[in-house]
Amino acid sequence: MSFWLKAAKIFEEDSKKGDYFEAHDGLYALRRIQAFLETSFPQIFFLLGEPGSGKSFTLNHLQRLYSLKRLTVLIENPFLTPEQLLKRLLLCLGIKEEISDLEELRIKATNCYKEIDHLIMIDEGQLMSADMREFIRILSDSKVFYFVIAMHKEDGEVLLNSPHFNSRPHQVVCLESLKLDEYRAYLKKELKNIKEISVDELFSEKFIKKSWEYSKGNFRSFKRCYHNLFILLDHAHKKGKKEHFKPNFTLLKMAAMKSGLIATMNRNGDFDSLEKEIKQDKPILLTVVLTIFLVGSFFYIFKIQKTKKTETLAYVKNEKLVENKLDKNQVLLEEQATNSYATQEAAKELEDLEKIEVEQMEEATEDSSTKKSEDEIVDEVAIVQVEINEEIKEFNVNSIQGALLLKTPPLPLPNRPVEEIYIKY
Repeated sequence: MSFWLKAAKIFEEDSKKGDYFEAHDGLYALRRIQAFLETSFPQIFFLLGEPGSGKSFTLNHLQRLYSLKRLTVLIENPFLTPEQLLKRLLLCLGIKEEISDLEELRIKATNCYKEIDHLIMIDEGQLMSADMREFIRILSDSKVFYFVIAMHKEDGEVLLNSPHFNSRPHQVVCLESLKLDEYRAYLKKELKNIKEISVDELFSEKFIKKSWEYSKGNFRSFKRCYHNLFILLDHAHKKGKKEHFKPNFTLLKMAAMKSGLIATMNRNGDFDSLEKEIKQDKPILLTVVLTIFLVGSFFYIFKIQKTKKTETLAYVKNEKLVENKLDKNQVLLEEQATNSYATQEAAKELEDLEKIEVEQMEEATEDSSTKKSEDEIVDEVAIVQVEINEEIKEFNVNSIQGALLLKTPPLPLPNRPVEEIYIKY
């Protein structure tokens, strides 16, 4: 057996084989179930996930893990009646019952499982009948049975939203899709014993990412795709197809077609028919790509023109806005200038008025000073005149002749005494 066939055998779709892969969600689910068995009281544990997410793989791993520690019962075909379920549980204990009374069977099974450590697992729980689901709920109410029920995610959510289950103690964990980095980790783990296959050398990041896109992170689809890939590689070596001696994107697409991950007319076809279909797809793919390119170019040019037109309109609009703003600013500046000029004129007139007032005040002060001086002079002259008159009077009294000389022509002498006249004057 070639090493490629050995690798293909490892990736066969068999949930009962292989070591447990510690994917993030799978490891979390496993730890939750272990904690449930060791610390919680008996109840129902729901394991939900999309088809192919690893639910069955997890249940089989739990059976291998706990087979030596407790009684494990795995029911892969849930098409059972409540009576058949109880007889199956008793048979796992070595008790073969012929009675058909459901209540007697329930009591006997409850008493038996109360005394031992156990784990009852039911796969494909969404296929159970309504009566069967209700009966399991009743068994769970006894707080004796540890149930782990694997179901499709949507069906499980509907069941858990029903009043009968929502109000009862239960636990839930959901298995999600594998992450991109988990693909490489799984390949290394499963192929570590095949020395001819180096994962880091043969599987690039782009290659693994493409396989992840084909399988959409689904664990079952991922295994099926690589199983078919290794079979195709083995065929290429046997037929001497050197261009396909190592994993490549053409072989990966052929494996995805063979696995049903890509629509094809030759899902069960051989190597040559798959390769031929891919080669026929290339011209069609080229045409599609070219069409997409042309359509994209048209829309790109249209968008550019529309953008330019929009930018032009926006530019014109901005120009108008700028012009309007400049006009408004010009008017505002003119108004400010006018107001400033009027303010300057008013200030100048006020200044001139103040100057005039100052000058008038100065003139008034000068006139007042001048008038005061004249009055003082008049007063001084008057004083001098008075003094002179006094002297004259004195002179006239003492000298008649001298007094007569002051008058021209001489006054006629009155008929009164001279001394009396001059004394009065």
